[in-house]
Amino acid sequence: MSDATGSTPPGWYPDPHGSGGRRYWDGTQWTDNVQGGAAAAPAYGAAGGAATYGASGGDIDPRSGLAYANPGQRFLAYLIDGAIIFVGYIVTWILAIVLGAISDALGGIMLLVGYLVVIGLSLVMIVLGLGGPLGQTPGKHLMGIKVVGPSAGPIGAGKAFVRWIGYLLNSIVCGLPIGFLWILFDKEKRGWHDMIADTRVVVAPPGPKSLGYWFANFRG
Repeated sequence: MSDATGSTPPGWYPDPHGSGGRRYWDGTQWTDNVQGGAAAAPAYGAAGGAATYGASGGDIDPRSGLAYANPGQRFLAYLIDGAIIFVGYIVTWILAIVLGAISDALGGIMLLVGYLVVIGLSLVMIVLGLGGPLGQTPGKHLMGIKVVGPSAGPIGAGKAFVRWIGYLLNSIVCGLPIGFLWILFDKEKRGWHDMIADTRVVVAPPGPKSLGYWFANFRG
């Protein structure tokens, strides 16, 4: 296939740039990921590529050609996402205090709004963000990592929602975060939520990294 269009499903196709190998089409555009061919450049995050974050041959996702994100990157991304949600809740909590001084009913309503803000931000960042073309929450975007599906492309909102449900199951055993800690032992660095949704977290190709860029592009 020498010319791809937006209707072409994500996958590996003959490289139209003439490397002699195959280049990955993400459903909307050609990526920098190339397999085979004498002129093929190593994929970002792969062995010999622009950045490996300590990856060896066994730390490369064979579907995307990108290095698996390490636990440290994922944990920092989680903290960033949590901080964004926490700020949203604090704002509504302060409003609840102010309005509560005027009316107990208004204060109670704002506390309820605060819980809805937490749920809403979680769904937007995790379901819409991970399900969009970037495959990233704000934290993952700033850390330069992304979530990919079995075809190495975007996972879609449905699979992102399943992955979000997996977050809740990660601590189902005695309240311990065993599902998250599984990342430390799985050869593909997957938590239970990754296994449930059949996703992998990999190092993203280089590009802009800012919250403004994420908000402008997370839905494509």
